[in-house]
Amino acid sequence: MKKILNISFIILLSAGIIVLLGFVNRDPANGNCNNIQVKIVRPDGNMYISEDEVRDQIITYCNNDATQELSIDKIAEIEDNLKKNPIIEKCDIYMDVNGSINANIKQRRPIGRIINAMNESFYLDENGYMIPAIVGRPARVVAVSGHIYESFAPNPYYIENDSAAAISILDELYHIIKYIDKYPFWKSQIEQIYVTNQKKFILIPKVGTHEIHFGFADHIEGKFKKLELFYQKGMTRDGWAGYKEVDLQFKNQIICRGANVLYAPQTETNFIQDTTNLIIQ
Repeated sequence: MKKILNISFIILLSAGIIVLLGFVNRDPANGNCNNIQVKIVRPDGNMYISEDEVRDQIITYCNNDATQELSIDKIAEIEDNLKKNPIIEKCDIYMDVNGSINANIKQRRPIGRIINAMNESFYLDENGYMIPAIVGRPARVVAVSGHIYESFAPNPYYIENDSAAAISILDELYHIIKYIDKYPFWKSQIEQIYVTNQKKFILIPKVGTHEIHFGFADHIEGKFKKLELFYQKGMTRDGWAGYKEVDLQFKNQIICRGANVLYAPQTETNFIQDTTNLIIQ
C-alpha cells in the first residue's frame, strides 16, 4: 500500500509540474491594450520623453480603444517605430504571460548643446548622436555656438568618421565635449565653447572672466592637463581676475594675457617651479 501511495504521489507531482510549466511558458497570442506598463531609464535624471507619451503611442496602434488587442507582430512594429525616436537609445517591448504589454525604454544622455550659425539648436549625446531640443525640457550641459553650419540629422554620418576629408566641426566638438564630460571638475568649470571662423575653439569657464584659447581639436588631453596646471599653480599670484586670456595652443607653453601682464613659461616644468615670472607690458 505504501509503495502504491508513493507511486501515486510521484505521478501527481509530475503532472502538476508539467501543467505549471505549460502555464508559465504559454505565449499569449495578443497583448492587452488596457494594461500597458512603461519603465524609462533616465541616465542624467532629466525627462525628455514621458511614460504617458510612450503609452499613448502604443495605444494609437489600438485605435485608441483599450479593449483592442495587439498581436506579437504589431508589438514588434511599435518597438521598431519607437527606436526611430532620436531621444530613445534602447527600447524593448514585450508581452508577459498575462498578455500585458511592457515597454522598457532608455533615454539618450546629452553632453553638449549645439546652437549653429542658423540659430538651430540640438544636443549631442555621449555616443555622438543628435537629440532634438525639446521646449521646456532643457539639459544642463556645455553650450556650443559660433561658426557651426551642420544641422540636425537623425543619422550622424560625420561623427567618428575616419576619413580626414569628411571630418566636420561637430566631430571635433564631440571629442572635446566628451573629454569634458569624463571629469567632474571640467564639467563644472567649462560652461560654453565658441567656434571661430578659423575652426578653432574658445572655452568659456564659469569661474573667472578669462577666455581659454584652445585652438584646434588636437592634443586634447595634453591641453587640459596644461590648463589644470595653470589653475593649480598659475592662479596663485593674481587670482582669477588677473587674466583675460589663457592660451593653450603652443607646445609646452601656456601663454596668459591680461590687461597689465603677460606670462609665457617656456616649459611645463618651469611653469610648475616658477609661477612668479610675470612680464609687465
